[in-house]
Amino acid sequence: MHTGRQHMRLLTLSRIIFTLSVEIAPCSQATKISFIAIGMFTHTSCHLTWLVMKSLSLFMSWASNRSTLAGSQPASIFSGQL
Repeated sequence: MHTGRQHMRLLTLSRIIFTLSVEIAPCSQATKISFIAIGMFTHTSCHLTWLVMKSLSLFMSWASNRSTLAGSQPASIFSGQL
């Protein structure tokens, strides 16, 4: 799972990359832009991955709670068709 500490580490890393790309004067504008784009993409994909994992875990817990409330295991639904 993606913890808060890992997220802060990745955030710091992307900030460092961003700062380095801005601070390196001899770099061309295109190189700076590509560095910034890589940083932004990494940051965004990190957020998206976290959101997907979070929603997936929430859905799984909801589904398991629902099946236990109904008094039936999810496998029993398909057992009659075997």
